[in-house]
Amino acid sequence: MRTGNYQGFKNIEFSDSNYHLGVTGSTVLRQLKNDIIITTTICTRAAIEGGLDYDSAYQLSDYFIQASERLDSLEGLYNLLAKASYTFAPKIAESKTPWNDS
Repeated sequence: MRTGNYQGFKNIEFSDSNYHLGVTGSTVLRQLKNDIIITTTICTRAAIEGGLDYDSAYQLSDYFIQASERLDSLEGLYNLLAKASYTFAPKIAESKTPWNDS
């Protein structure tokens, strides 16, 4: 994540059987929303450490956390979880690319 290498994230499949951070919610839906919040927080920290500016990192964080709260289906939440995980890395890679002035 910190290096901006996002190719590995394309092949990750997020489901309850292979992704679980521990019990953080009283229902399956709340658990998954909390997992998204945790994952987004970790990705945000890694993005900033990798060179993404604070504003961009926190805008992404706000988007994913707020989007998770609006969803009420497990499928939608798993899709959002996957999207959150592989959206940050390309942004880090873009931040490392020098602008071409010519």
